[in-house]
Amino acid sequence: MKNGTRSTSPRAFSLTEILVVISILVILIALSIPAFKNLLNNSERTLAENQLRVGLSAGRDAAIRNETGDAAAVFFFREGRMVIVPCVVVGQIQDLDSANRAVLRDVLAPLGTVEPVRLPAGWSIRAFAPAGSLDDEDLSGWYENLAGQQFGTWVFPETHFVSFDTSNVQTRGTWRHTFMVRFEGGTGLLDTAERGTALVLDPAPDSSFRGTAPFNERPRVDEADDLVVWARRLIARTDLSATEKRQLLGDMSIDTVLARPLTEVAMYEEAKMLGAIGARPNRETGTLYAPPTANTAPRFDPASLPQGVSQDYEAQDRIDQWMIGDYRVGNAGAVESDARIFVLQRYLGQMQEIVP
Repeated sequence: MKNGTRSTSPRAFSLTEILVVISILVILIALSIPAFKNLLNNSERTLAENQLRVGLSAGRDAAIRNETGDAAAVFFFREGRMVIVPCVVVGQIQDLDSANRAVLRDVLAPLGTVEPVRLPAGWSIRAFAPAGSLDDEDLSGWYENLAGQQFGTWVFPETHFVSFDTSNVQTRGTWRHTFMVRFEGGTGLLDTAERGTALVLDPAPDSSFRGTAPFNERPRVDEADDLVVWARRLIARTDLSATEKRQLLGDMSIDTVLARPLTEVAMYEEAKMLGAIGARPNRETGTLYAPPTANTAPRFDPASLPQGVSQDYEAQDRIDQWMIGDYRVGNAGAVESDARIFVLQRYLGQMQEIVP
């Protein structure tokens, strides 16, 4: 009698079954991609906010430790990233405003003992500059290209949108502008009394022009181990004239940035903001600004402007409206804005979110 045997080899999947499994996997992946993107975006947003808080805290801590003068968290945009640098007041110099009138300005220098705070790539900070701070009659030379914004405007750090090469470098210092959050020395309180412009030392990254006076003055700023010490010694020198000090530390210097203390900041994703107003980022800068060119002040890239917009102030109007959720296209409702706006509290200097 022949013994029957039963095959134990596994049954192969049919083509139909394989296609069903693949379809299910494709559907699951398609459903998970938006969720993953949202998770990643929320994570970056949280990191950006945390870095903003850390940067402001670093400025406040510097003020508490600096009993001889104020300190500040100063905002820069360099190498495609938003950077917050804690700085301390090191003295004053007699400077000139844009009308060539004498004005006494504080000088701040970055602390070499504290690392600058960098926000994640693509995240930006703007600060609200009230109309009075941009008035033509102010003549401070601070964001003078935006002086026509009658109701104030949200300013971006224009710190590295100028050319640092050798040609006419003496005339470009006045093109560098930014904002800061200033704290009282010794107490760390938000300094709401001091609203004037100040000079922030930030040596130009190019040293090719330093072979000629006054930039070859020894010790050179780009070779200094401690910028706070360097600036204090320069201000105290009696062998330099007021003009020479202005050339090295004044608004005209390529090694300084003109900054004003502000108390209202907005955090947002640069690409989303530009897309919302119909613009696009410049490939090199990642912003609406054009790359720096010789003898040209910071300006928006014409190729990045929204369709139908030809002037910088028109694009700035859209930015200002979007920041507070009031930008509209035609008769449609307001375009959604995910900018988060914070005001700084007086006593602890903490950020408090507000809804426009």
